[in-house]
Amino acid sequence: MLPQLKANPDTIAVDCDWAMKYLASRHREAQSDWFGKRGILWFGARVMYYSTSQDKIKYYFTNQISAECTEDYKSTIEMLTATIKFHQSLKPDDDNGLPETQTHTKLHLRTDGAGYFNSVDFTGRLAFFGNSELDIWCLSHHKGEAGGGKCCVGGDQQSTATFTIFHKQ
Repeated sequence: MLPQLKANPDTIAVDCDWAMKYLASRHREAQSDWFGKRGILWFGARVMYYSTSQDKIKYYFTNQISAECTEDYKSTIEMLTATIKFHQSLKPDDDNGLPETQTHTKLHLRTDGAGYFNSVDFTGRLAFFGNSELDIWCLSHHKGEAGGGKCCVGGDQQSTATFTIFHKQ
């Protein structure tokens, strides 16, 4: 992925995943009783891009915490959209290495294989990012295996099991 970012400076790569839920200590329970419970959800992402002004790959992490959503494809699309909007709102400076003339119009996405990332509802919406207010085309979606193919938010990503390519219309 890193050589692709350098060869295409108009492209970003995003690794994202839902991290562990926050629960008050009085709500903690055995792991077998844990799944499916409500809690404060935490969505994390690593955004990577090639800085033409600094001639190197740059990256940063974002975290979004919400007590008002569920861990499903709709909220996952909303969180990914917010991550991309945040990136697009960054102003060029010496720290982020974004020159005035550099814009990002293409996206490579990497997730684990959880159901909401594999759903037709999630994957189908990625193809429309380029026709939306985001104006960014999702070129690929790399999916690891659920539970074993974590991304940088939840652990080390293993080799991807599925590769989906979206073509610009």
